[in-house]
Amino acid sequence: MHKWPLSSCLLLIVSFVFGQNIYAQHKANHHHHTANHQHEETEKDKQKHQHFTQIIDNKYKLEAVYLYNIIKHRVTWPNDTIVFGILGNTDNLEEILYEVFTRKNIQQKPTKIISGKSLHALLEVHMDVLIIGKQVPKKEWEAIKSAAESRKILVVSDNERHASFSDILFYEQNNRLRFYLNKRYLTKKGIKLIERTAKTDVE
Repeated sequence: MHKWPLSSCLLLIVSFVFGQNIYAQHKANHHHHTANHQHEETEKDKQKHQHFTQIIDNKYKLEAVYLYNIIKHRVTWPNDTIVFGILGNTDNLEEILYEVFTRKNIQQKPTKIISGKSLHALLEVHMDVLIIGKQVPKKEWEAIKSAAESRKILVVSDNERHASFSDILFYEQNNRLRFYLNKRYLTKKGIKLIERTAKTDVE
C-alpha cells in the first residue's frame, strides 16, 4: 500500500478547500450577476410600461378635453344632468374624465360618470353619452347601435372599426388628434346640434 507523505496530504487538502472556495465564490458571483441582470431587465420593463401608460394617459387627456368642448359647445342637452357611460376596458380614462368633467358644469348642468363591463349593465340607468373602450365584443356592436338610436345616446370612440355607429370618432392624422362629428347620425337620433363651422365635422 502506497503511503503519501504528510506534506503532500496537507497540500491536497489545502488545494481542495481552496478550490471549493473559488467555486463557491464563482457561483455566488454568477448568481449575483444573474440577479442584477434580471433586476435591470425588470426595471427596463417597468420603465417601458410607465412610458407606454404615460402616452396612453396623455392621449386620453387630449381626447377628454376635445370631448368636453364638443359636448359643451356643439350639442344641446335637455336633461338636468349629463350622464357619461364608459363601456369596456379604458385604462385610466374614467379617472381622466372625472378630472376634466366633474370640476366643471356643461351648459350650467352637472355631469355624472358611470362605467360597466357590459352594455346591459349600463342601460339599466339613464345615459346621454356612451364612450366605447377596448375589448368590446363585436357581437355587441349592433346592440350598441340599436340602443343608442332608441335612447338618443351620443356614442364616442377612438377605434375606426366603430365608425358605423359612432357619432364622435377620434383618430390621428399627421401625429395630430382629429375627430369626426357625424351630424347625420345625431340628427337621425334627434340629438340637437348647436350649428357652427368646423373643418373636422362630417356631414
